[in-house]
Order: sequence, then C-alpha cells, then structure tokens
Amino acid sequence: DLEETDYLFVPPNSLVIPVLTGAFQQQGICTPTSTPNCSTLAGFFRNAANPRQFSQDSTLWSAFAQVSWHFTEQWTLTAGGRYNDEQKDGSRATQLTAGLGGPPLPASTYPLFAQVLGIIPHSVEGSLSESNFSPLVNLEWQFADRSMAYLSWAQGFRSGGFDARSNKPPPPASTGTFQFGPEKANTYELGAKMGLGRTAEINAAFYFTEYE
Repeated sequence: DLEETDYLFVPPNSLVIPVLTGAFQQQGICTPTSTPNCSTLAGFFRNAANPRQFSQDSTLWSAFAQVSWHFTEQWTLTAGGRYNDEQKDGSRATQLTAGLGGPPLPASTYPLFAQVLGIIPHSVEGSLSESNFSPLVNLEWQFADRSMAYLSWAQGFRSGGFDARSNKPPPPASTGTFQFGPEKANTYELGAKMGLGRTAEINAAFYFTEYE
C-alpha cells in the first residue's frame, strides 16, 4: 500500500526572480510473502519448503525549493535543492517446513540445509532513519530566439532499506544480509536545444553520473 500527498507553491509571475517551492509526504507498507520449495532436489531435501514473511513500513517527508536568476537577457542561473527525511522499519522471518504448509523440520536438520543449500531459518528486524539534502545548479545561455545551451550539476539520493531475499541472518549470526545503506549520485550534464526553422528542433546532451 502507498499513500502520497503533494504540496506546491508557485509565487506570482510578477516576481523578478522566479521561485518554486513544494513539499511531499509518502507512507508505504510492503508485505510480500513467498514459499520456495525443494521438490526438484533429490533425496532428503525433496519435500522441504522454505516459507518467509517480510514487512517494511516507511514514512518519507520531503521539501524542495528552486530559484532562477536572469542576470542578463541571455543568461539564467538556477539553484535549488530537496530535503528528505525518511524512517523505515523492517522484519524478515524464514522457516524450514515439511512440505508447503507443513510442520517445521527438526532443528537437527538445520546444519545440513545451511551447508548444502545455504538456508538458515531466522527472524530479524531493524529500523533506520535517514535525512539528506540534494542540491542542483543549472546555468543556461539563450544564444538565439529558439536556441539555448546549458550546463548543470545535480545530486541524487536513494535511501537504504531492508533485504527480503537473503536466506541467512546477517552478521554476527551468519553471512547473510538484511539492512543496506543509502546511495548518492552526482550528475553533470552539458546540452543544447536548437531550433531549425519553424518546425524542427535538434536536442543534444552529454552527461556523466558518479555513484557513491
């Protein structure tokens, strides 16, 4: 389930320096379930199943602002940014059962499943809270009525979260994964938009993205 609320404020056009501001709020709940089975494997593992339950709740608040400064008739400098604040709670529980929907297998069988199939029944949960400010800067040159060039830099951000698929618990209990960290990206772009006559236009852009 996902709920979103957006707020946008655009000041009157009479302002000398155009300003755009807004806010964003999102709430989501993710609860997938799966029950892989080992029926294709021979012998001991034939009737075993590995059901799991995963849940992730998240709440995201975001606010952004952007301002453009036309410091000459041909040149415009735009600067802005976005602030995010996100909280997530996650949990994952896995079992080994005798068939789909069957009773749990004896704990004495767990070492064999861990060694041969890399499956360790477990239950883990965690929480994370992250905040980030992502800026952007854009310089635009209007060198003709229907032609312009621009140079921009922007930073992106993707928050961390929780892994639903790992078959093992995370360290120090084992070598599985559960919580993963955020990701940042810096993007640099140089481009142009040029009008050809009254009906045609050529757009070109070169960009480079660096991930952290």
